[in-house]
Amino acid sequence: MKNKRGVTLIALIVTIIILLILAGVTLRLLTGNEGILKRAESAREKSDKVQEIENATLEEYDKTIKEYLNNDCNDFEKWISYVKLENKYESISELLNSQDFSRVLDNKECVDFMLESTETILPEIMKSENAIREIGKNNDVSNQIIENETWLKAIEKSQYADVFDEFAIKIPILTDNTSNGIVTGSPAISTSYQLYYPFTGGEPNSKTGLNIWCPNKPNDSWIGYEFKREKNIKIYKLKFNGDDGTGTNDGWCFPQKYALQCKINEGDDNNSNWINCSPIFEISDITREGNFVNNFSEKRWWSVTNYFKSETASKKFRLYVYKSFGNYVCINGLQIYGRE
Repeated sequence: MKNKRGVTLIALIVTIIILLILAGVTLRLLTGNEGILKRAESAREKSDKVQEIENATLEEYDKTIKEYLNNDCNDFEKWISYVKLENKYESISELLNSQDFSRVLDNKECVDFMLESTETILPEIMKSENAIREIGKNNDVSNQIIENETWLKAIEKSQYADVFDEFAIKIPILTDNTSNGIVTGSPAISTSYQLYYPFTGGEPNSKTGLNIWCPNKPNDSWIGYEFKREKNIKIYKLKFNGDDGTGTNDGWCFPQKYALQCKINEGDDNNSNWINCSPIFEISDITREGNFVNNFSEKRWWSVTNYFKSETASKKFRLYVYKSFGNYVCINGLQIYGRE
């Protein structure tokens, strides 16, 4: 027996006690207020907060970079970087009034950039007669302008709007009802007011009726023009007499409610063969919605331009007056414009 060894009961108890002590210490290290688990949780919370701050900072940097790159399309150097120009231009206005502007309009990226710039390039173009003329000459760009509401309204208000219209499809100067196309319409109030008069381009003469068309009834009257081939019309302009000089509402002679219509069926000119290719426009106060035709000697004449979008093509178009503001309708000018 003296040569055999084993674990005594006392040794076993001591070992168990030591293990329990170690387990207690370990558990305290893991779960105590300053334990490993608490520290790990605190570290994770701090890490999450740091990550949130970092993400917010990165998002702000990304936003700043995008704003810098886009810059609302107002970066002149970026605009002209799409096309190689031999001459160096220091400003937008200098480029717009140069021959190189036509090269800019031939570049798709330049045009896209230009149309997106509504704060710097757009206002500068509206002040340049040469720029608006070059845009009008460029069929592709002018079509995009007509389809862009912001640019279209800016062109309308520009002092060079007529320059833009010079290159549109439009009614030629007429010397009679069939000289350069066919003019039809409601009967005139007398022979002094011929159907083709609004298409002569001449100044109105209220005393003789020269260059003025006045139908025999103020409401539900119309005057139209027929092209030789189908056209898509998107703009039309009216010049009409605001009043007869009496200064009263009874003497006003302008169309109050009207639309441009196109003929969609062959046959006679009854209303069933026509549809509105423009919205119905209403003029409630010509002092707000019209402009004096300043080059006319008779200052009672007004000019209104209506822009609209239409995909309907036709050979024959007419101005249909639903209602007149006054006892008469006196039209001196009707011009309709389209693009191929």
